[in-house]
Amino acid sequence: MKIQIENAFKNFNFFKIKYLIFIICFLISSCHNSLNNNNIDIDKQSGFEKDTAQINTQLKKILKNDNINNDSVFIMLKALYNQADKINYKKGEGETKFVEGVVNYDLSDYKSALNCFDQANKIATEISDTLLMLKCIENIASVNLSIGDENLAIKLFYELLPYYEKSINKEGIAKVYNIIGYYKATQKDYSSAENYYFKAIHLNYDIGNFIGIEHNKGNLANLYEDIGKYEKAAQIYKELIESLQNEDSKFNLTVTYNNFAMLFKKENLIDSAIYYLHKGISTSFKSEDISMISVLYRNLGECLISKHRYDEASSYLNKSNAYSVKIGDVENQMSSLKLLLQIDSIKGKINDAFNKSMLILVLNDTINERKIKNNLKISELQYENQNKTNIIDNQKFRLLTSKKEKHFLNFLSLLSIITVGLLISFVILIIHNNKKRKVLLVEQLKINELELENAIKRDEINKLRIEKYENEVKIKENEQVATSMALEQKIKLLEIIKKQFSLALKNNITLNTDDINKLLSSIKAQVIDTKEMDLFNKNFSSLHHDFFEKLKQAHPELSKTELKFCAYLKLNLNSNQISSIMNVSIEAIRKSRYRIRKKLNLPESDSLEAYISNI
Repeated sequence: MKIQIENAFKNFNFFKIKYLIFIICFLISSCHNSLNNNNIDIDKQSGFEKDTAQINTQLKKILKNDNINNDSVFIMLKALYNQADKINYKKGEGETKFVEGVVNYDLSDYKSALNCFDQANKIATEISDTLLMLKCIENIASVNLSIGDENLAIKLFYELLPYYEKSINKEGIAKVYNIIGYYKATQKDYSSAENYYFKAIHLNYDIGNFIGIEHNKGNLANLYEDIGKYEKAAQIYKELIESLQNEDSKFNLTVTYNNFAMLFKKENLIDSAIYYLHKGISTSFKSEDISMISVLYRNLGECLISKHRYDEASSYLNKSNAYSVKIGDVENQMSSLKLLLQIDSIKGKINDAFNKSMLILVLNDTINERKIKNNLKISELQYENQNKTNIIDNQKFRLLTSKKEKHFLNFLSLLSIITVGLLISFVILIIHNNKKRKVLLVEQLKINELELENAIKRDEINKLRIEKYENEVKIKENEQVATSMALEQKIKLLEIIKKQFSLALKNNITLNTDDINKLLSSIKAQVIDTKEMDLFNKNFSSLHHDFFEKLKQAHPELSKTELKFCAYLKLNLNSNQISSIMNVSIEAIRKSRYRIRKKLNLPESDSLEAYISNI
């Protein structure tokens, strides 16, 4: 049986080994062909790497250098794109279009920026460049936020969030949280906005992004200011001013000074507002960044009007007007002129007030025209953007459907191959197993017959052993009882001899030598021999080998005589027989029984013989 099973497993393992060898040879052949097909020239590869490195270096320089002429930037980008296209460097093409989009975005050419980001995103999707794709989506969302399409922007930012979370990009997650917080604040969902700002701050603290923390705190301070929590807003502005002074970030410091001053103005703390506006103006001139100077001068003039310092206010408002004209800030120019008109009205300068009002009307028309144009542009961009979004969604749906169909077909093909292979293997195994099963069944029948014969013989041997043991037990019991009875007869004879001696002594009968010799012979013949007692103990122990041991262990207070008395009870001897053997009276036997029961702590209802027989 064992040999047959081992042979069956050997044959089965040999079948599996042949199958595995075939698969391994197929895989080795496939890998070898793949290596041969993908073998490229090392010189060409190093040349390709040199060109790609050059393209990436130039793109980084363009992003870092703000002093390059815009026309030169676009010429350089076009040349880099052509170079990447020439060497079929798709990643370079995508990165070039992305940088071109960033440049257009900085120039507020939102339409061109969106077009470039769309092209870069398509290339990124084609080559599966997740990082470039995320950057494109982020900038597309930012452009839509700039042109007022907040809903689409927030939708795109929400789409970005899972990618950032999956790649554990904490900076990206914090940026999205900050924008969502800003959007929630504009929707007057202040609680959610505050929560998102705090999440962004914690993430930026984790990665040490202090610029991001400053932006988050600035937005949080504006939030507190909007909902009237001026103390919290003031505390954040103080912390921002301290950190920005340490980092020497002039522009952000200027903006923070202006925001802090406007907070004091809302609280009617005009002197504090004037103080921080002066600090903002000073910082702006030190950094040579005058983009905020017209706003600072206008706010300072407004604060001075509330203090009735009209001459100083006029001076600063005129400066604000001049800088607004210089940088083309029409809205701020009109705000400054309105404040100057207010001062002229207070001072009674009717002509100056009239001229300023006419200029305000002209500027208002200009602003309205700009708004109309901007609204038209924004509407046009939103329309185009919506169309692109719909096209992208359709493409995504088609791509997803195609991928699902492809995966499903691949799955079916693989499942079919596996199923056919399993069926073939199953059929081969069934045939193989049927043959082995027939052989094993024949062998098993032989084994069962032999086992049956052995079982019958073992039963016969066990029966003979049991009979032998029962006979031995009966023989030993008979010997024990015979020995006990013999002892009993000898003791009776001794009693008779004792009585004869006692009678002779009592009657003063003189015994002759023959009589004495007869008595001595009787005594000698009837005295219990020590060897017979040893034989009793030996036979009893062989019959009940652990009786004395168990009894002593359970009741160590029993004496030797009491132990022997218990042995007689174990042999089912009655009191008369025991009194004869032990040569004592029946009363002594009764007392012995009483003492033993007491030591065994047996209740009156329990039988002493039954207790001893169970030991």
